[in-house]
Amino acid sequence: MSEIGVSRELAAAAWASGHLAEGQPIPPAKLSGGLDGDSGGFGSRIAGKLGVYSKEGTALGLALRYCGFRELPDSVGQLAALRHLDLTGNQLAELSESMRGMRDLRSLYLDENQLAALPGWIDQLGELRELHVDKNQLTSLPADIARLVRLEKLNVRGNRLESVPESLGSLKSLEDLRLGHNLLASVPDSLWNLTGLTILDLSENRLSSISPRVGGLTRLQMLDLGHNELTSLPKELGDLTELSGYLYLSNNRLTSVPESLGNLRKLSYLNVTHNQLTSLPGTIVSLTSLIELRLYNNRLTSLPGESEEVERAARLQQRIGRASGIDWRLGEPEGAAAARQPTGGGPRVDWEADKGVVPGPAEQPVDESVRIHWSTL
Repeated sequence: MSEIGVSRELAAAAWASGHLAEGQPIPPAKLSGGLDGDSGGFGSRIAGKLGVYSKEGTALGLALRYCGFRELPDSVGQLAALRHLDLTGNQLAELSESMRGMRDLRSLYLDENQLAALPGWIDQLGELRELHVDKNQLTSLPADIARLVRLEKLNVRGNRLESVPESLGSLKSLEDLRLGHNLLASVPDSLWNLTGLTILDLSENRLSSISPRVGGLTRLQMLDLGHNELTSLPKELGDLTELSGYLYLSNNRLTSVPESLGNLRKLSYLNVTHNQLTSLPGTIVSLTSLIELRLYNNRLTSLPGESEEVERAARLQQRIGRASGIDWRLGEPEGAAAARQPTGGGPRVDWEADKGVVPGPAEQPVDESVRIHWSTL
């Protein structure tokens, strides 16, 4: 069947599901960010919910998002030149066997479907750079996923994974790995071989410990270990000196954090809320790039050291041009959803407590802010 015939068959399926007016073809679409469909482009995605991206008469990208499809026609596999396929938000319990012929796929979005397993032929998509399978019903990943040697981004959040294969550590091209919101009690030791990672999300699992080998992931810029069962952290976290975005340690069972966190001088957002911390290491004042530090719902009664050390922290901020004073005031922690998103810089320095009045100097701050949210509980 020709590409035109395949397109008509897909359009008819969209008519039947009520997501495309009867008689209308699948509309043309652009690739997000203006990225070239031939080269793939990390982060490429078809703009719009329903559309086809073509170049010189050849379909290179197809989006069939939220169309209510329970299955796809086998003819879809004849779009052998596709680089980008987005099937997000359907009701697919399995993928058409014909898709194994899409050997040029660079990005495959399967989020929000009903997949209980990835097909055994997934490893044949050897050009794949991105695989997105968030919010499905996966209980495992195939060991042969390691054959996707070009894979740079793997998103498997919101599934039912109780383990991931040891072979995952062979994906040396991975830069972004998200395994959050699963049922993982541990991760394979091979995961720490993925030294090219810049983003690692292990949040919302059942992890009780993190290997000291985490310190070998020296390219990490963002790390999320929040919402687990961690009681301690390895000092090697302090070796992650390229962390510049966020470090989430919230909602664990931590009674302390290592002094080595003071080495993370590029870090802009640190969240250790909802733990059992009674104190913080004095080295925390070395985090001179911090925009926001969240501490509430712990057992803290003071900030690190005596008041002069707190003032020292303010002076450090002053020296790097981020602040010129401290405004002590009452505040309430923001909602749970907001707590997981950095708020970014603002026009003041806020050292906030959610219980009791904290005395201190009040000056007129300028420039950007460091926001510190803490609690006596």
